[in-house]
Amino acid sequence: MNSLKNVAISPKFPLIGRSYSQIRHYLRGIPMQNYIIFYRIIDEDIEIMRVIRGDWNLEAMFE
Repeated sequence: MNSLKNVAISPKFPLIGRSYSQIRHYLRGIPMQNYIIFYRIIDEDIEIMRVIRGDWNLEAMFE
């Protein structure tokens, strides 16, 4: 997988990623190639939670 340095998740625009609230109320994600980078917003920053292939069972990965 390419370096995460090219991922456009910025604390200035934390809502740019799609909401995955059906999995966790705080979870957001941005697709990158065949992966989804999952993150959550904490105060004025973001925390990357997981990087998962987009074709996996996402709900099972967060159980």
